[in-house]
Amino acid sequence: MEEWRHLTALYSEMGDIEIRELADQINDLTPNAQQILRDELKKRGVSEKHSSGPAQGKRDDDSGAVHWDGREDSDLDPNGDASEIGAPEYTWKTGLCRCDSIDEAAQRAEMLRRAGIECWVQRPGSRFVVPWLEIGVGDIQINVAADQLDQARTVVSQPILQDIIDQMKEEEATPAYEIPACPECGAADPTLESVEPSNNWLCESCGNTWSDPIPDSTVSQPRT
Repeated sequence: MEEWRHLTALYSEMGDIEIRELADQINDLTPNAQQILRDELKKRGVSEKHSSGPAQGKRDDDSGAVHWDGREDSDLDPNGDASEIGAPEYTWKTGLCRCDSIDEAAQRAEMLRRAGIECWVQRPGSRFVVPWLEIGVGDIQINVAADQLDQARTVVSQPILQDIIDQMKEEEATPAYEIPACPECGAADPTLESVEPSNNWLCESCGNTWSDPIPDSTVSQPRT
C-alpha cells in the first residue's frame, strides 16, 4: 500500500511530457506501476495506446526520440543496485552529460531530438543502467548511443535555444485536461474508450456513451 501511494503521488506530479514518455514504455514497468499509470492516464483523458492523442495534443517528431526512465525505479531501489532486479547494463549506450534539474534535462534532450539523436534520461537507480559520468554535476544523466556520442557532444555544447525554453514553459503552463462528467447521470470518472476521431467516453454507472466535439480544423488551435 505504501508503494501504491508513493507511485500514485509520483505520477500525479509528472508533467505531460514525462507522463506521455512513461506511457510509451508502460511494458517496462512493474504490474502495480502499470495499473497506477493507467489510472493516471485515465484521469488526464489520455489513451494508453495513444498517449499523444487529442486530449493532450501531439508534438512534431523527427528521427530522434527522448526516453525517460521510470522514476519509481530510483525511489524503490535506494541502493541503486540494478543487478538485484535483473536489469541488464546497456553497454551500447554511453553517458553524455549530467544535469541538475528535470527542466535542464528536458531542454538538452529536446536539442538532441531536433538533431535526430535518440537519447535516454537516467536517474540514480533506474532500471536500465549506464555507468555514471564522474565529471559534471547533478543526479540526472543523459545517455546516447555510443556511435552518436561525438555528434551529441557537439549539440549539447551549444547554448539552449530560447525557443526550446519557451516551448517547455508553454507546455508546462497548459491547463491539465479535465475529465468530463456524464451528461446523462452526472457521474464522474467515465472510461475513455478511444481517442479517434475525438475522445469517446463510456459511463459505467448508466451505460451512456458520448464523444468530445471534434475541433474545427479551419480554426487555429493553441499549441499543447
